[in-house]
Amino acid sequence: QALVSVLKEPTVLNAVSGACAGAMGAAVTTPLEVLKTRLQVQTRRKYRTIFGSLGVILREEGIRGLYRGLGPTLIALPPNWAIYFCSYESMRTYLQGGGGEGGEGRFFSS
Repeated sequence: QALVSVLKEPTVLNAVSGACAGAMGAAVTTPLEVLKTRLQVQTRRKYRTIFGSLGVILREEGIRGLYRGLGPTLIALPPNWAIYFCSYESMRTYLQGGGGEGGEGRFFSS
């Protein structure tokens, strides 16, 4: 009950939404980041194509190989996105409401 009332606060809701979005984005993009890094730093041509490289990583390391580095990313990104969402929404609300009668605020926030 108390948690639901806390989540109804716009700032808290924006922070939680931002943190969840950051975590989900990291979970989706980490395999691509791992692949990109391996293609860039290889010394011998072990990884040649995108799908071939994914197959090599899965065969040799399993699914965990595709998610190397996810832990530190999950520590860094969710707080970043929580702050971003809160800042964006606060600024957007301020600019929409603070434009006076002429509607200048709406112009700047679009």
